[in-house]
Amino acid sequence: MRRSSLALVASFVAAVSILPGCGGDDMSHLKALSTYTPENVAQELLSRYRSIKQKSSPRAAEKKSKGQGIVVDGDKKPQHDDAPEGAHAHDSAPATKGQSVDDLIRNIAGKARKVEGMPRPEVLSKISTLIDADKDLSAADKDDLKSKLKQAMGD
Repeated sequence: MRRSSLALVASFVAAVSILPGCGGDDMSHLKALSTYTPENVAQELLSRYRSIKQKSSPRAAEKKSKGQGIVVDGDKKPQHDDAPEGAHAHDSAPATKGQSVDDLIRNIAGKARKVEGMPRPEVLSKISTLIDADKDLSAADKDDLKSKLKQAMGD
């Protein structure tokens, strides 16, 4: 019984080592996943920009404050004042925590500079085209993103 168990374990280990990615040094598939393209850089920009805009909107602040006794836009909820004075310092913090649009633009510009095999003006042009194709952003937001990105990339 013990020999058959060992033989079974040995055959399992041999079978697993033959599977792709389980023993070879071929990492070419990882390089393709980590390569920046204008398309994936633009997709990240648009997704993260929408997230920042959503977090900074008054409606998002209202949702966040709901049930916490925080007054937003004239809401007449009573404040819960069980804590000593000065303990509500976080209430006066801006609604957007985390990354600003300018931080996002700097981050995306850095990634756009890493696109291989394409000159920067062409990368910027492709990203701008993808920004223009987005149906959810206003024209003002699109123009703002494109001009800030162009400035951050140094073109």
